Amino acid sequence: SVSRGLGDVYKRQGMETAAERVEKRLGKFLKTDGTSVFDEEDETKLKENVADNIESFVNDYNYLMKRLAQSGDIVDSNYAKKLKNYANAENKELREIGITIKGDGTLELDENKLKAADISQVKKLFTGEDGFAKKVSNLSGQIGKYAKEKVTELEKSSAQASSNYNRYARYANNSQSYNSSYYNNSYYNSKA
Repeated sequence: SVSRGLGDVYKRQGMETAAERVEKRLGKFLKTDGTSVFDEEDETKLKENVADNIESFVNDYNYLMKRLAQSGDIVDSNYAKKLKNYANAENKELREIGITIKGDGTLELDENKLKAADISQVKKLFTGEDGFAKKVSNLSGQIGKYAKEKVTELEKSSAQASSNYNRYARYANNSQSYNSSYYNNSYYNSKA
C-alpha cells in the first residue's frame, strides 16, 4: 500500500538522520585540524565540552541502535551487531569512563564517572584511526548511505504504486461512467 510505503520512507529517513548525527558527533572528537573537542586549552571547559559531546553521542548512538533494531532488515541487524561488537571490544575502557553497554546494545552514561575520568582515557577511545570512535563513525557512514539508498528505492516503488493506483482508479471511473451512460441510453431508447 502507498501509505505503508511512505511510513517505510519516513523510518528510513529517520535512520539516515540518526546515522548522520552519530557520524557528525564523532567527527568533533576525530578532527585533526586543531578544532577537535580535545583541543580546548582550559581544562574545566575541556572536561565540560567532552562530557557534553559524549552525552550527545550516547543519545544519538542509542537512537540509531533502536532504529536498527526496529527495522527488521537483515542488513540493519548486521549493522547493529557490528556496533555492539565495537562497544563490547572496548567494554572495559568504556566502563572506566562511565559508559556501560546494556543488553539491547544501547549505551548508558554515568556523567559523574565520566567527569571524574582522566581525559587521556577518553582520548584513547575517541581519537585515532583505529579507535572505537573511528570504527563507529565509519560504520555510521555506511548505515546512513544504505538508509539513503533504501529511501530512494522506497520512493520509487511508492511512486510506482501510486501511479498504478491512479491508473486503476481512472479506469474504474471511466468504465463506471460508460456503463451508466449505456444504461441511461437504453432506458430512454426503450421508452421512445
